[in-house]
Amino acid sequence: MNGEIIQAPGWGYLLPEEAISTGMITPEEFQTVTAGKYAGDADRLPAIIESASMAVRNYCGWHLYPSCECEFTDRMLYGNGRIKAVGPDLLILLPAAHVEKIESIEVDGRECTDYSADQGGLLHIFNARLHVSDRRTQVTVKYVAGLRESMMANIRELIANKAIRGITGTAGVTSETAGGVSISYANSWANGGGAGALTSLEADVLQPYKLGGVF
Repeated sequence: MNGEIIQAPGWGYLLPEEAISTGMITPEEFQTVTAGKYAGDADRLPAIIESASMAVRNYCGWHLYPSCECEFTDRMLYGNGRIKAVGPDLLILLPAAHVEKIESIEVDGRECTDYSADQGGLLHIFNARLHVSDRRTQVTVKYVAGLRESMMANIRELIANKAIRGITGTAGVTSETAGGVSISYANSWANGGGAGALTSLEADVLQPYKLGGVF
């Protein structure tokens, strides 16, 4: 892995920091998509795009983009449902919804090369139990996961729309009436306004990229 390696925020694996420290669409790409309509907000835009991107990643449960080297490590006892022993084999459901390649697998420091993996992150290690000493056995998988540029069109459109909402939305109370106690909220805020919030429609668009349940 290149750059500083960090623990993903609640996702259960290691990845390069730059993979989650930038937005999924650049400010320049955003200005192109919106025909420069929000050029006056250029100073705010990077933070808004980053907020929108992180909301998408947190909903999906993994970094989503870009494709990069990752590392998942856990013990047999504390596998959080992602490691399951089936006879002499091990099943591992990696915390990623799009896995391009398995780089290496180690069970208690011993390399395992006899395995089968699918793009959805399901890894079947054959005869891995031969290397398992007890419930403290540690399993480490290094792999490449994340969407490529050619697969990002709909995600970038979603992020751009969220950024627009973040730029143009008015948060919180817009009016209040004394006596009868009447308070009105901005429609954009009440309907999931702000770049860091997801609407139900956006959640539907992201459903194919969201991590599923574990064993």
